[in-house]
Amino acid sequence: EDPDTKKPIVLKEGRFGPYVTDGETNASLRKGATIENVTPERAQELLAERRAKLANT
Repeated sequence: EDPDTKKPIVLKEGRFGPYVTDGETNASLRKGATIENVTPERAQELLAERRAKLANT
């Protein structure tokens, strides 16, 4: 569960590679990262970074 949105975090394989989503925000995994080795904490960090980036544009 994402601490900011309280929504479940889901790992998915997309057209452009693996990503995490809470149903509202999507964040691509970094090069070399796989769905199997992403921790819940890292998934939360990726979503938080993505939200911050979107807020600054």
